Amino acid sequence: MKKQTLITSLATVLFFVPELSQAAVCALGGDGCSTLSFNQSDHDFKLDDGWECMEDGYTVTSCPAGKKSSGSCPYASGYYKECVCDTSVYTSSSSSQCGSLADVEGCTDDHGSYYKCTCDTTIMTTCSGGSQYASGTPSCVMNGVSYFLNAECVTCQSPTILNSSKTACECPSNYKECNSSNNEIGSGVSCSVGDVVKYLTCSCPTSYKQCDLGGEVGAKKCTMNGVDYWSACKTCPNLGTHTSCPAGYLCTYEDCSKKYYITGCATGNVDVSQSSCSWYSCWGVVWSK
Repeated sequence: MKKQTLITSLATVLFFVPELSQAAVCALGGDGCSTLSFNQSDHDFKLDDGWECMEDGYTVTSCPAGKKSSGSCPYASGYYKECVCDTSVYTSSSSSQCGSLADVEGCTDDHGSYYKCTCDTTIMTTCSGGSQYASGTPSCVMNGVSYFLNAECVTCQSPTILNSSKTACECPSNYKECNSSNNEIGSGVSCSVGDVVKYLTCSCPTSYKQCDLGGEVGAKKCTMNGVDYWSACKTCPNLGTHTSCPAGYLCTYEDCSKKYYITGCATGNVDVSQSSCSWYSCWGVVWSK
């Protein structure tokens, strides 16, 4: 509503209009007074909208650095209710959120306290690289971004990569750990994480070989894809178990073991054998094969 101050006298009604150098005067009973219209000569006597804003409490026209105006006057632009902290600059509601090494600047208004956190990027980093992770806790938080001391930022060395949770380095999924109990060895570029070493390919040592007679006593074995490989092959079947051929039997002398092994019954002797037992009986004499 337009506000006016009315002063009456016996002869005139005088309307004061703020911030104007002239006043409108009319005689009581005149036509001008009945309509309250004072468009006299070249002066338009309207009330000042800024004055009306200030009357309604919109007294702020500018704010200091770090604050911004809030609550615009509906009658005129440039008038506001108050200055508030600019939360796009003062992003933290607590100074403790800034971190132990942050440079903290505060701002307070009628609604609370807010803080601006600044991190020294010459000694801190975000560890945001595709192969980096932080080994410690943030030393500073600025605009919601965590910063760590440079020494706490670990870079994964090839061929290791950053794990999915970005907390450690790991070997790519196509690397595997070779089975030492199977005497496997790795080939290609190795990948080490802690005490674990992985390889692109695991295989038996090239010096191991397939053996027709099996491995030598004490030889090491490596099995790959169902095939046995030995560090040393048995050169002697070691079939011989007798220093001499028992009576009533046929024997074969094995040169490599320098012993005899039974091959059957001698001529004239009866061979009584059972397919379910691994023994022979010749002329009633029982001997283990």
